[in-house]
Amino acid sequence: MRYRCMTVTEAQPLTHCSPYDLTSHPEGPPVGAAPGDGWLVEITRKHTGLTWTERVIAWVLQRGGTAMPLCLEDSSAGATFFPTLDPELRCRVYHPAAPQGEAP
Repeated sequence: MRYRCMTVTEAQPLTHCSPYDLTSHPEGPPVGAAPGDGWLVEITRKHTGLTWTERVIAWVLQRGGTAMPLCLEDSSAGATFFPTLDPELRCRVYHPAAPQGEAP
């Protein structure tokens, strides 16, 4: 596997991001965050089969070593969410530049 390193100039501020959503994570307050760097989450609602894609706006790093993808739920309200934590959703996290069939 080959990973692309992110530079500081690629980091963009999290505008419209609710601080409540970052601190209300089940593992407690985050210890750090990193830009989403082009990663996407393909989300499927389990009971309806409806599928859509969201951009990862940040990776939230937890004290226990978990990196959770944070997505923007409603840009007008600034609502964010962790789609991989929702039991009603099936998620596939991927980067469009990664070769097909290669896991991150």
